[in-house]
Amino acid sequence: MPAPSPNQSAVIEAIRLAGELGRVEIAERTGLTPQSVSRIVRRLIDDGLVLETRPAPSAATGAGKPRTPLRLRPDAGRALGLHIDPDLLTAVVTDLEGRVLRRSHRAVSRRQPSAELVETLAAEARALLEASDPGPVLGAGIAVPGPVDPSAGVVLDPPLMRTWRDVPIRRLLTERLGLPVVMEKDATAATIGEHWIGKGARDADFAYLYLGAGVGAGLFLGGDVHRGLTANAGEFGRLVPDSDSDLPRPRQLARGALALVDLLDLDLVVLGGPALQHGYADYLAEVDRTLNTQAVARRIRPVRVERSVVETEAAAVGAASTVFHAAFAPRSRRAPRTGRGDPRE
Repeated sequence: MPAPSPNQSAVIEAIRLAGELGRVEIAERTGLTPQSVSRIVRRLIDDGLVLETRPAPSAATGAGKPRTPLRLRPDAGRALGLHIDPDLLTAVVTDLEGRVLRRSHRAVSRRQPSAELVETLAAEARALLEASDPGPVLGAGIAVPGPVDPSAGVVLDPPLMRTWRDVPIRRLLTERLGLPVVMEKDATAATIGEHWIGKGARDADFAYLYLGAGVGAGLFLGGDVHRGLTANAGEFGRLVPDSDSDLPRPRQLARGALALVDLLDLDLVVLGGPALQHGYADYLAEVDRTLNTQAVARRIRPVRVERSVVETEAAAVGAASTVFHAAFAPRSRRAPRTGRGDPRE
């Protein structure tokens, strides 16, 4: 599938955020001329990326031409999402809308050699692709605990994954899968997934607090995910002071969230990750209470605290979404170049 031009990306993004959109609305939202929109839409339909749905009745009376909604074709591309966690390897295959088509979970030991774990993960990924419906596979995304070195494609020194230290994960998986591979921190991947799947509801600034083996934050600011200079932004655990270590975990998270909201002046915080599956209500209530009674700007605007739109496997689904984000998002929303084997090059 050819890489879209900047104007094509703008049209794709407008349709994606709205779910369905007519040509006139696309022109209004992108600033492109109606003639340009018509040409671009024809090309995207021919490329199999966009489809026309049943025309809706015209809002105008008389002989108005019916509006023909356009939407992305979910089967226009698939992506593989991989999540490496200390005790679990997760693999998913998703369509363009983030719907999980196939999934796999493999329990592992923290003492297993990294070479063995790479082979296991690659085998799980190949099996999923073979079992899923035929269609173009655009690439694979890997979500890993930080810190990371994106230029080398390695995890630097993960506290609970010593056997992965300095292993060139991206290169090894690129070789074994024969696909371009994107690597992100798990919290960053989950944030991209939240933005991609949440569409218009997740297109303004927000912080994503990811609770897995550790705690991390992903940031969506100014229309794009914020990675920082070295792609290691979001080390959320450092916002929770040692003096709070004896507090219940929901209150610890709330204290850190308060610092983040006051620092960045946010009005939306999203909670997600596997560690929340059995305690969402407590975390949501405590974070909401703290932010809306103690945040500096609470008298000006409330802070919404919401559950992630990705119910399970947030990091793996987010990793798959990084492939679509890199391929189709407007250029200002794509990640910087991060080395060989990356579809963003």
